[in-house]
Amino acid sequence: MYKKLITTALTCILLNTAHAEETEVVNRAASIWLNYNDVGAGDLIMQDVFVPSSGLTTTTYYSILNWNAGLEGGGYAGIQDHPNGRNYIFSLWDPRASNDPIVARYQDEDTEVENFGGEGTGLKSWNFSLGWNPDTWYTLVARTWPVNDHTYFGYWTQDQSTGIWTHLVTMDYPVADVNFVSRTSSFVEDWLYSGANVRSAYLSNGHKRFIDGSWIGFSEAEFSVVQHQPKRNYDDNFNASANSSFYTMTTGGATSPDFSISNHTCYKGDGSLADFCGRGPDTPFTRSNTPQTTSKPIIEFAIDSAISSAVNWSVPQTSSPQLKYTITVNGITVNSAFDPEARTAEISVSNGDVVEVTLEDIFGRSASHDITVVSTDVKLNANNFVVSASSAAQAGHKLANAFDGDTSTIWHTRWTGGSAPSHNHDIIIDLGARYDLTKLEYTPRLTGENGTIAGYEVYVSDSTSNFGNAVTTGTWQNNNNVKTASLSSAFGRYVKFVARSEVNDNIWTSAAEVSLYHSGKLDHTRFVVSSSSSVQAGHKLANAFDGDTATMWHTSWSGSSAPSYPHDIIIDLGTQFDVSKLEYTPRLSGQNGTIAGYEVYVSNSANNWGSPVTLGTWATNNEVKTASFTPTNGRYVILRATSEVNGNIWASGAEVSIYQ
Repeated sequence: MYKKLITTALTCILLNTAHAEETEVVNRAASIWLNYNDVGAGDLIMQDVFVPSSGLTTTTYYSILNWNAGLEGGGYAGIQDHPNGRNYIFSLWDPRASNDPIVARYQDEDTEVENFGGEGTGLKSWNFSLGWNPDTWYTLVARTWPVNDHTYFGYWTQDQSTGIWTHLVTMDYPVADVNFVSRTSSFVEDWLYSGANVRSAYLSNGHKRFIDGSWIGFSEAEFSVVQHQPKRNYDDNFNASANSSFYTMTTGGATSPDFSISNHTCYKGDGSLADFCGRGPDTPFTRSNTPQTTSKPIIEFAIDSAISSAVNWSVPQTSSPQLKYTITVNGITVNSAFDPEARTAEISVSNGDVVEVTLEDIFGRSASHDITVVSTDVKLNANNFVVSASSAAQAGHKLANAFDGDTSTIWHTRWTGGSAPSHNHDIIIDLGARYDLTKLEYTPRLTGENGTIAGYEVYVSDSTSNFGNAVTTGTWQNNNNVKTASLSSAFGRYVKFVARSEVNDNIWTSAAEVSLYHSGKLDHTRFVVSSSSSVQAGHKLANAFDGDTATMWHTSWSGSSAPSYPHDIIIDLGTQFDVSKLEYTPRLSGQNGTIAGYEVYVSNSANNWGSPVTLGTWATNNEVKTASFTPTNGRYVILRATSEVNGNIWASGAEVSIYQ
């Protein structure tokens, strides 16, 4: 981890050089600043930066966005030319109105986060792996949004040569309603006394979005040069300018200003040198053609799938980044959240429902797409059923006719030739295995109405001796349309279908077909599960496969050694299946161990997994999570947990389910 202290954005908080050698102090280039005209509170600030090769010098900090210095939510964002590489920086100072810490709720896989001190205290982040190059334009964006009584700060960058956006970090700031209330500023700083070298930056397309949604461009900038004990060799080697395309900031080397500059605060009242010296021109630089709003295109995305329990979408890396999603079903909002990384949302829908996904990008613009749900319920093969009835059938209309796939044949209880049984008429269906049942379909006889079921009950159980309470009851309309009884994911091997009444109040019952559907959820009682990570006493791995969300699996957090990430769960399904989804239910209370980053593998080998069929990051909450993917055949499913929502080393889960 890089330990170099990142110097920061306050005019009055500069690197303490009291103990530096005199030869170093006098060779330090002056720090130069631009302060923009964006007066007012906003939820977004942004600016483009370009470092020319002629102005590239190691040990330079190009701070592009600075805000709220000395106020609530103060921070800075920029790029740095560090001896270990060219990195991106984003930091927040600790809150003034709370003693709670700032927490990184999201960080790119290459972003490092650490508390800082020495210049105030707070949370800092940097990313060396992404890197940046000279002679290339980059867009930097900082955005705030409310989450309960906290404020989240997000940081994004776009490489304009490729168009690719990267979400570097999101920090949870424990104070509500914090915005960018100060004027935004930028500075260029030499932190290691190499003023003989030139440092330059071009800045363009600076904007603030006010909290009412209006925008302002950085069309005016006040310049200042800030020096500590003005006695250096390069005090007067700086320059700045503005043209129709960008602002220019240069310091060090043989640079000289093209404008006159006054001495504002270099001397105290007694004539001695001030600790800090700030000098600037009397007239600010202006760019008359600066647009008031961002020119970034609106977010682009596609809906990948919508099934009964989830909708999935994708956002290209070159699209304006996502900030918030809203899901409606048939025009009614069912799910909405600020979550830049979410690409799936939980829903509960039926065949034919219209699901609309609306995404808001970080610039506050929205786009919507919709999809009609095509049922993914799997129809069970009636050839595997064993069926029986409590009531005798009419000759020629045996019970098997209701399970032969032929709607021209019917089952009918006896009406002649002996005693005609009356309601209730029960059908017991042995499915041959346990299934997560979603619905029962009843097809009435195609002609006539005799025996057409009106009132019904459906039971699901693992035992024919105890069916318990009905999963569903109801009354169907008097027509020969196919009828549906939703079973709400009832798990069991046996189904009892009870006809309680007939549409014309006759005593008999009939059916052309009876069909059963399941969700594709596989029977967890057949699984053999294992993990290389030790478990905490009382929280065994089997708890995540017992169908009980009140129990949980948890890796060790105490004892001789607690295992760290990644944590792998290997699930032997017992035989090969075409698998298309994994569901993860976090612990019901608390967040310790709740999985954030994940990878899913499907293989016919417990040892050679190949590439993941899907990977991603789940939201920080205790809602059921879904990882959907193209149906993949295999006997083994591996869930690899790669990170935890709060950055801890352990993992936990209430349930893990696998679907065909």
